Amino acid sequence: MNVHPTKMEVRFKEEEKVYKAVYCAIKNALLNKEFLGEKEEENKIQKSNYINNEFNFLTNHFNKSSDFSYSEKIKNDIDLINRNTERKIEYKFCGIIFKTYIVIQVDEQMYLIDQHAGHERILYEQIRANYKDNLKNNTQMTLIPEVIDLTHKEKEFVKENLELFQKIGFELDFFGENSVKINGFPDIEYREKINSKSMFLDILDEMLTASRSNFKNIEERFIATVACKAAVKAGMDLNAKEVDSMIQRLLKLQNPYTCPHGRPTTIKFNKTELFEKF
Repeated sequence: MNVHPTKMEVRFKEEEKVYKAVYCAIKNALLNKEFLGEKEEENKIQKSNYINNEFNFLTNHFNKSSDFSYSEKIKNDIDLINRNTERKIEYKFCGIIFKTYIVIQVDEQMYLIDQHAGHERILYEQIRANYKDNLKNNTQMTLIPEVIDLTHKEKEFVKENLELFQKIGFELDFFGENSVKINGFPDIEYREKINSKSMFLDILDEMLTASRSNFKNIEERFIATVACKAAVKAGMDLNAKEVDSMIQRLLKLQNPYTCPHGRPTTIKFNKTELFEKF
């Protein structure tokens, strides 16, 4: 046990079990948050499965060869992404302020929904599920291929992680000495609002400059980065139909509370808090 003369450091024989216990305890506590008027207790088995599934993915323990497929798992187990698909809330759409925050009213409470953070969480769950299920039809082909010039460092990163790009939904070929030709991008909604070339370069920049470089979490970091760069941004216009779609999809997520980087998706104000301001 003792590996330090002053007994300031110890080592655990099964360090992973300690890490998992702490991770699951914190995640379980965070998933008990209220979201958009929800007060009922979550299905404990469903929540436990979701936490264990996410932990295995984040620690790169998902066995792609020997484990049965994720789709098969969905058929034989509880859906790890959806909560109760029948759950609905009655809300009043009040508008969007600063082209960034969606304002809705639920009973006597007002919610501000960050359109970027909310969409980022939705895309993260969607892309991660597609990646784990090895979904083949998750690419939207372009009419005219996009040829992008890369630095040597960027090209090497793409070469080393080509399979990762392809599984996420990029269809690309190397073109010339330091260029790639992108024939297709991940098939996600609102892509017409996003500059595809900028998204690809932003993903590369984020991955190459990220402070964390542990190979174990490169898949998780990549998926979170793609979700962030592909999500609608602050300042982009959304219509009422797009807002409703985003809210309904958030309601079905097991973890709708924050984006993958930790920013809250919603902030709640009750009637009393607002009255106290006047």
